[in-house]
Amino acid sequence: MSTTYRYTNLTSAMADPNSPLRQLFDRLFPNTRDVQAAYREGKPHLLVEGGTANPGTLGAAFDYATRFALDILYDAPLARAAFIDEPDTVSNIDAVITAAQIAQLIGDRTTVFRASWALGLLTEVYRIGLLSGSPLRDLIDAGRMHAQDLLESAPADALDQLSKMDAIARERLLPYLRHPLELGPTFEGSALCRRRR
Repeated sequence: MSTTYRYTNLTSAMADPNSPLRQLFDRLFPNTRDVQAAYREGKPHLLVEGGTANPGTLGAAFDYATRFALDILYDAPLARAAFIDEPDTVSNIDAVITAAQIAQLIGDRTTVFRASWALGLLTEVYRIGLLSGSPLRDLIDAGRMHAQDLLESAPADALDQLSKMDAIARERLLPYLRHPLELGPTFEGSALCRRRR
């Protein structure tokens, strides 16, 4: 008998103490609370102050911007995943990816950040569905899922934070990565998490 897999992303599986993944991690790593407490006692500080941009989307956008910095031909397949049955939308997503690749080639990181923000929003639809507060909701409702509209969806605060995070990553992260790199690996179990709008 087949059952529907109830988790659409790693975060939701880890948040549920009854999920098989969370139970495995609890068994393998039973002392995480001690590690977290020691980390908090060290009084860590944020290297980039937060702002008005959605932190989840910001994290996804930073991930994409870093991938383009590491591989100019990175293809961002998850950004298309929720729209795979909509050829016009996929074509516009492809145009956003191409814009990021060209911008990376010519050193235009602002356009890379704009594209990465759009790709982060698109990936969220795959991971958690199209939420009512998503900036994509207005574009979809207005029939304006065009590449230019997607590139213009990034708020100024997001671009500012991405620029600061990017500068820190170039100094403290990228020089220490060992090659070859596998950017955005997929696993067999990922097929269980596919979500439709």
